[in-house]
Amino acid sequence: MFKPMVSLVLSVSRCTVALTLALILGACGDGTGPEDEGSLSQVEAQALSSIIISQGLLTGFSGLSGLQVDGPALVPITINESLNNTAPCDLGGSVSIQGAMSGSVESDTFTGTIDMNFTEVHQACSLSDPVSGLLFTIDGSPNVTFTMEMRFLSDFNQSYSGAFSGNLRWATAGRVGACSVQIQFSGSTASPGSDSLSGTVCGQSF
Repeated sequence: MFKPMVSLVLSVSRCTVALTLALILGACGDGTGPEDEGSLSQVEAQALSSIIISQGLLTGFSGLSGLQVDGPALVPITINESLNNTAPCDLGGSVSIQGAMSGSVESDTFTGTIDMNFTEVHQACSLSDPVSGLLFTIDGSPNVTFTMEMRFLSDFNQSYSGAFSGNLRWATAGRVGACSVQIQFSGSTASPGSDSLSGTVCGQSF
């Protein structure tokens, strides 16, 4: 079992979670209140984005924590793992993650590419955004998908690019609504300043 490769994948994945959330927090402005009961302000959309990404990625990567890779020490490692994981949300409900991780990495140099493709389905999932304190209850309508490509480079740096897209129903502060999510992100540990994030969440663009 080649556990160092597994540890590297999971550690970089967790780093990607942190970098992506930091990009979100820096991308959205203060905004104003919602135009009507079925829409979100920019601050609320920012909070919802953080919840969707953090809950989805952390649940997905926790489901991969038992990943085992077999093979000799000095051959390309082929990864082809499926994921089916359900986790409780902090304040009630649950989120289900299904998908796969595949790719090939050289075991001696740790260079290669890994592709991830997950689908997350929220089921009365209640969460609070730690920055704004806003509380949301989310249901998939029907789901949100997450794709990401991770490249392991010869200098032990990593680059990544990915996207979230889908539709969901939300409830917050006595209001309810439904909206679409479209988020694209990319970056590299070699050039932190090159990280980028763009998209539209519930009609709020960044």
